[in-house]
Amino acid sequence: MSLIATGVKPTLAVYSGICLVLLPLQFGLRKDCRLIVKKLTLVLGAVILLYIGYSYNNWFHWGTFNLTNLGPRHSLVPCLVTGCYQNYPDRSLVQEIEQIYNNSIENGDTGRGWETTTPIMQLFGTTAREQNINVRHFTSYCINTDRIAYIQYLCSNIIYWWRQSYSPYYYNAHPFSDISDSGKNPVFKIILFLQRDLPAFRIASGFYMIAFSLLLTIYQWIVTKQCPWFYLGVWGAATVIEFSVFLGSYGSFTRLTVYILPFLYFGWALIINDLALYMQKKSSQYKTA
Repeated sequence: MSLIATGVKPTLAVYSGICLVLLPLQFGLRKDCRLIVKKLTLVLGAVILLYIGYSYNNWFHWGTFNLTNLGPRHSLVPCLVTGCYQNYPDRSLVQEIEQIYNNSIENGDTGRGWETTTPIMQLFGTTAREQNINVRHFTSYCINTDRIAYIQYLCSNIIYWWRQSYSPYYYNAHPFSDISDSGKNPVFKIILFLQRDLPAFRIASGFYMIAFSLLLTIYQWIVTKQCPWFYLGVWGAATVIEFSVFLGSYGSFTRLTVYILPFLYFGWALIINDLALYMQKKSSQYKTA
């Protein structure tokens, strides 16, 4: 399933990463499931080999050992926004970047879009592979010169998007924004109905679930002396999805983190179920007393 999800969205390779952590843990704690874990580990190993092969193909053609070739472009944005690019020793290159960046801001661009990053990347080579390799080295150097500014940039993104609702795409700009149009794809109409007319989770809810599921994992593990697998899975999935997106991208976080929703639904169902069982237990004890 993680492989299929990755085929839909390369970012969802993080699902495989979650499995990679949970399987050894289950092998150690669940002796009754070790045969199943061994079989799943072989399958997961095959999936990871596919990822490695695909990443090598991207490295060969695009200069990025990853499932996508957008990493260098994404890492360029924090350098521009924080001004870290000015710490690069090649002053003539810095001046060219500054001119492009300032011109894009004056023309109404946010400084984060392709209108800004594309001409800057073109300063680093004549081919896409050469540009990606050189931009990666450039951004790595610049970010390391001012880690505090980079951390502040990450925090500011979370604060800015904190109250925004998760969304399957750019809602306001999407041509399927009118569900009354009978000619539109019915799948999109269903998504828009859920998005527009039902209560939507916000970015903040993902971070709340990270905190709640972690605390409940620790609490139940201590109290029951057994690993609460469901809470651990919710915590791991929510954490990896949120932080991998905020660390690896530069915008559209409501769209890129929408894959957390199944884990939010499941996490809240677990919490409500445990609360109901707790109240039922207390009620039973009261009646007995």
